[in-house]
Amino acid sequence: MGKFQIINRGSNDGRGKQTIGTESFGSEFVSRAQTATLEPVLIQQVVELGDKISYTRGSILFAEAENPRGVFLVLDGCVKSSVVSSQGKGLILGFQGPGTLLGLDAAILGHTYDATAETTEATTAIFFPRSALVKLLQENPKAAFEAMELLSRRCFNLLADLKSIGLAKTAEQRLAAFLLALRPDGKPVETLRLAGAKQEDLAQMVGLSRETASRLLSRLKKKQVLIWKRSTLIVRDWNAVERLLEPSETSPRGDNRRGPNGS
Repeated sequence: MGKFQIINRGSNDGRGKQTIGTESFGSEFVSRAQTATLEPVLIQQVVELGDKISYTRGSILFAEAENPRGVFLVLDGCVKSSVVSSQGKGLILGFQGPGTLLGLDAAILGHTYDATAETTEATTAIFFPRSALVKLLQENPKAAFEAMELLSRRCFNLLADLKSIGLAKTAEQRLAAFLLALRPDGKPVETLRLAGAKQEDLAQMVGLSRETASRLLSRLKKKQVLIWKRSTLIVRDWNAVERLLEPSETSPRGDNRRGPNGS
């Protein structure tokens, strides 16, 4: 699954090489930059040997159930991950920004991509073929360990999100858990830019109906807790957000929990 994030934009290091910012936030529900804590051998190889490609809004990097061609390192812009059920119901998994490596699990396993990756704005990414990736991981233990760390972190983040958001009993608790998961290193920040996301996208990822999410955001705005404006959340009072997680005896009308498929 994916995630919203605040990422330092990539830049040129003065020697003609692209560098990637790695300050990130979010969870696998929404989009943590998938960068390792070790020396980024894998990432640097992708940058130096991969093909840099510019995509217009609405471009498909890869499609769900497609055979893995390779991985994509997002340099700039935003990519939306989504899936569609056999009944035609769609689900947004997250929005990935600069610094995110997409398709790594499918490329390593040789399994089909588990989601569709589509750009929500003009995006630049580096494509690294699967054959080159497999060869690199087989020959370079540091790169292989880095890939293992990236995938392990993804599993860890996914479980943390499922526990915090999935076990919430009310709409307020689900939204609060979602917002708290987005904070970089757990530290309060005033502005969270959910790149390319609409209010209905936010509702779907938190597991609420659009109407419930709209009412909840309006109520929190009146209480001066937060403001939603053009894919941006301005959080005025993080203490109030944390208090939403506290159990209450009753839930406000219309705030019953709702699954991602609307049931």
